[in-house]
Amino acid sequence: MQEIYIPMHLDSGNRGCEGITKGTTNILESSAYHVKAYTRNMKIDRKIGYEAELNELIQYGLINKVSFKIRRRLSRSIQGQQAWIIEHVYKNMLDDIKLEINKPIVLLTGGDLFCYEQSEIIWLNDYLCDKQITTVLWGCSIGEENLTSEKIATLKRFSLIIARESTTADMLRKTLRLNNIFLFPDPAFVVEPVECSVPVYFKQKDIIGINLSNFVNGNVGSSTTFGKNINVLFDYIINWTDMDIMLVPHVFWKGQDDRKICTKIYNQYEKTGRVHLLDSDELNYGQIRYIISQCRFFIGARTHSMISAYSACVPALALGYSVKAEGIAKDLGLPQQLVINYKNMKSINELSEAFKYLMDHEEEIRNRLNRIMPEYKQEAYGAKAVINERLSKRSMRGGI
Repeated sequence: MQEIYIPMHLDSGNRGCEGITKGTTNILESSAYHVKAYTRNMKIDRKIGYEAELNELIQYGLINKVSFKIRRRLSRSIQGQQAWIIEHVYKNMLDDIKLEINKPIVLLTGGDLFCYEQSEIIWLNDYLCDKQITTVLWGCSIGEENLTSEKIATLKRFSLIIARESTTADMLRKTLRLNNIFLFPDPAFVVEPVECSVPVYFKQKDIIGINLSNFVNGNVGSSTTFGKNINVLFDYIINWTDMDIMLVPHVFWKGQDDRKICTKIYNQYEKTGRVHLLDSDELNYGQIRYIISQCRFFIGARTHSMISAYSACVPALALGYSVKAEGIAKDLGLPQQLVINYKNMKSINELSEAFKYLMDHEEEIRNRLNRIMPEYKQEAYGAKAVINERLSKRSMRGGI
């Protein structure tokens, strides 16, 4: 059996990480493949009922933090610091790899990690490639504006790159002239909703689900243009529709916790009796997906909250500016009006106007999603055939 490693699951405190890992396992796990994911916080994963196999990834505890500071001061090179991080943070995975008779495939996940500054994904890929381990960049989104010399160098070392939307795939082929690029939907699309208890307010009114995040949307303070757009949107829904609003936190990591901004907005509108806060910290990705599926509309900042809405054929509006939001919506054949560039807002009415567009075209959008979604989800399973083909070539040539 071929082992497939996922070292960057991190943990389900980010429900998007959970969705990617679960979807990947659904696509690849079989009599031929065994998927082995690593978590830095087993407690969180078990809390929300992650039942598939997970292995402990060393955590950034106090001892490791102190050791890192000492190492950083003693090390004479950035490369030395990076090597120390990889060999200690990913020690359990690297030890497991050494025990394998056949060299495994390592899937580097995270979706948009290449959209940010230099990170461990670069160091880890370079380290593994130096050890002649086959690496695959799995379900990625990358904008041309995100490329740096370091990123370009490591992108050229991947045996395969699976893009999750065509904008990224086209850019990598044209700009970097790479010929190992394949296009398949984000693996989280194949995760099935898990039926659970739905809040009582669903029985009383139609619900608009809204996911907000300071990490994604930057400063959502009421004095910013985007913050004013949020207030105008909420006021419009409350004053001019019969629907209620449900705020849906989707990531709970320190420094990225969606509950902070969602709670702030909830407190602002609590007295109306029309705004609710979902206790999603107690729900896993499939359960959150089920509750989103019961909404009439959805507005989301987090990509994987939007993927839940799309997969359930809920008419949805993405609060995004990067290639991932635009690319996925484009591949689904959705109009540009359903992706709001919150970083480039000129008017305080842009979000409410986009929501009015969503309402005006509700049936058209829902019918479009219902028509294409079964085939679109099925396409995600095609990634397995690409892995099969490349493994066959590796067997014949001694490497992918």
